[in-house]
Amino acid sequence: MPIASWRAYQQITEIRTRNLRFSTQETSQYLEGILGREVSEEAAAWTTKTEGWIVALQLAALSLQERPQMTGWEDVVPSQNRFLHEYLLDEVLTRLPQNQYDSLLRTAILDSFCADLYEACRLDSHDDKSPGMTGEQFIEWLKQSNLFLISLDRENEWFRYHHLFRDYLVRMQEKRWTRQEINTLHLKASRWFAENGLVNRAIRHALMADDPQTALDIFKANRLAAMNREDWRQLEQWVSLFPEEVIQNSPILLLTTAHLPLTYGYELGPLLMQVGQLLAGLPSDSPDLPNLWAELSYFSGLNALMEGPAEAAIDTGKTMLATLPQDAYYLRIQALGVEAFGYQMSGNIQKGVEIFKERKGQAIGR
Repeated sequence: MPIASWRAYQQITEIRTRNLRFSTQETSQYLEGILGREVSEEAAAWTTKTEGWIVALQLAALSLQERPQMTGWEDVVPSQNRFLHEYLLDEVLTRLPQNQYDSLLRTAILDSFCADLYEACRLDSHDDKSPGMTGEQFIEWLKQSNLFLISLDRENEWFRYHHLFRDYLVRMQEKRWTRQEINTLHLKASRWFAENGLVNRAIRHALMADDPQTALDIFKANRLAAMNREDWRQLEQWVSLFPEEVIQNSPILLLTTAHLPLTYGYELGPLLMQVGQLLAGLPSDSPDLPNLWAELSYFSGLNALMEGPAEAAIDTGKTMLATLPQDAYYLRIQALGVEAFGYQMSGNIQKGVEIFKERKGQAIGR
């Protein structure tokens, strides 16, 4: 059928998922008819839980009818509902070929996905048994099959599942696949997100794969660029993704945290002392060690500017500039400032001004 042509001439009425979703008012009316009591206060929560999906509402209501002793509704969670699981199993998944079922399970770990991401998340042990589909073929199949797919953009590139369907797929994945296979999927997703600049999701999937070192490597690879932009909110968000135990044992995460309070005026002493202790415990041949010591010295340089001696600030600035990598623009500018203000603090104001004017470009690699 020439749907594109009909659409262009406004000769077709398209009914989408958003048109079929129940509103809070419709949910209230429906549940009151099924349960025979007023549910206006609960209707908003039920609408949110089911995303307005009438089948999920109906099955959750049936579950309540099966348990008349219940007066409340809070513990009838649709994602854990037996009727819903039976519906998805009998009406949807048992009819699928194995390769299509595996494709659904493969994407269960993803909050959202696109064609390229789908293709990046392949498990060799499963793909050897069945060639599967390309990313474009998979998404087209989901659309044609009405498999709970929700478009997230006008370009129809990014999609997600209805969250109840995804919850069910996650449960099935955990039953069918080993923890190692699931971790491998998370790492493949993490690698794709990192390569495509989606750092938050890259870190999160690495951590979900029980691989904090990979998550730290991703953080390190993107940290300096964020600091150069002075994007402290982004850095704070990345750090917050890590478990507290990882943060407390990572000099680079703690050092990043130390930069954040400069805006808010928090006490830094104990945190900086902890960083120094961690650095002292690292092997002397650790590749990041000189840079981390130089960055840590920045804070002692700031303290020297406030309390003296001026020579300490000057030495700190020089050491940082000699040690820090060329692409650490933000830190190098701060180092130059510490050195220049150190000269001004010592009474040599002209020297400080000249240093900043002459060496600013050199500090940021120009």
